[in-house]
Amino acid sequence: MQAGSIGGNSFSFVSHHLDQISIIKLSLLIFDDISTEMMIQFIDAWVAFAKEKHLSIVLEAVRSKEIAQRYAGNKNIYQQGYYWEKGLELKDMPEEI
Repeated sequence: MQAGSIGGNSFSFVSHHLDQISIIKLSLLIFDDISTEMMIQFIDAWVAFAKEKHLSIVLEAVRSKEIAQRYAGNKNIYQQGYYWEKGLELKDMPEEI
């Protein structure tokens, strides 16, 4: 089971359902109004928790080089977001997937 974006699932939810979770998806969308330093502290806390519990993390909405580089190369941290590739517009989607 994958815990959805952190906006929809709290630490309490995740910690109470560890037997059903293998990946934590951490949305960074909610951090538009805080400093990168504060965002890193938040991510680092979740990364430490995930490491202790033998879970992987997906960082959703990675938009900066600093965040991308800081967490690149960790086999338990996956990244997605505009930094890596901008999403396609509907008109540019292939007809068959």
